[in-house]
Amino acid sequence: MSIRNDITIYWDLSPRIIEVAAPTDEISIQDLVDTVREMEEELVNLSYPKILDCGGKQFLGGIKYAGITVELRNARLKFEARDGPVWARCKVTGGNLVAYDINDAPIEAIEVSSYTQVTVEMDVSAALLSGSSDWTDNEKKMVRSALGVDGDKVAAVGGQLQDIQADLDNPNQYKADVAGLALETSVQDVKAKTDNLPPDPASQSLVQDVKDLVEIDSTATQDILADVADIKAKTDNLPADPARESSVQDVKAKTDGLPADPATQASIDAINVLVTRALGLAQENYRLFNLAYDAEKNLTSGIIKIYSSAADCNNDVNPTATYQITATYDGDNKMTSYKVVKQ
Repeated sequence: MSIRNDITIYWDLSPRIIEVAAPTDEISIQDLVDTVREMEEELVNLSYPKILDCGGKQFLGGIKYAGITVELRNARLKFEARDGPVWARCKVTGGNLVAYDINDAPIEAIEVSSYTQVTVEMDVSAALLSGSSDWTDNEKKMVRSALGVDGDKVAAVGGQLQDIQADLDNPNQYKADVAGLALETSVQDVKAKTDNLPPDPASQSLVQDVKDLVEIDSTATQDILADVADIKAKTDNLPADPARESSVQDVKAKTDGLPADPATQASIDAINVLVTRALGLAQENYRLFNLAYDAEKNLTSGIIKIYSSAADCNNDVNPTATYQITATYDGDNKMTSYKVVKQ
């Protein structure tokens, strides 16, 4: 079993993404299965539906085993996006990889990412060969036939190497395929940007009209902006409905009677607090808390809170003042002292 530490699963997406971190450019089907199974068993992931099924590697006898196939369930495999401009050639080896969406409909198993080209080396043969060295002559003949070695092994393999070298010497034959991969990613990038365009974008003539309007001399523009700022500073202080001249005269008649040294805002606020407290002690917007009694059911202590409004009183928020009540009694349960102290 091989557990990788460069794999992250984004469980909350749909389809979910199994991402192989850069710069890794290859993963085997067996490593993928082992790592995902390990991550599925972590406590924080037990509530999620399983993310893959796999089958294969059944023993077929002799040295033959069935190939391995992984089915991704509402998930895709992704190699982490690269910065470019160089493309990373990534591959999945050692088996077959397919994917299905949340409704079990087939989907692409590979999630597209920037500047990556991913190849899945599918195993479409009926069986795999084990690593045993105990091969029969017939099995050796079958392997040599599959490799195209029918007689002079050196000559046959040499011919295959010559074909491979010829392909390498003619890279132009792959340009169309590579260009197609690059074009597909570029189209996806362009689509992501055009999806944000409005359904009825402005015409070129309208854009030009706007451009002509804003092409004003820079100095004149700054002067205009400064004048506008000055005007705004003054008009910001105007009321929404300015007074008429007669109203101004009425106000002046009243303000002429004001003292030369009117009370400050601080004095007014202090008076307001005192009035609120007086009203509170007169049991307006007034509440008692933490009341305590002696064995004779005489009140011995408690808390008084007063509020500036009925709403604050009902919700016990923003008390104006808090007072501590203390009372004492003699043997005949007659009150001997009573005090209320502001806290």
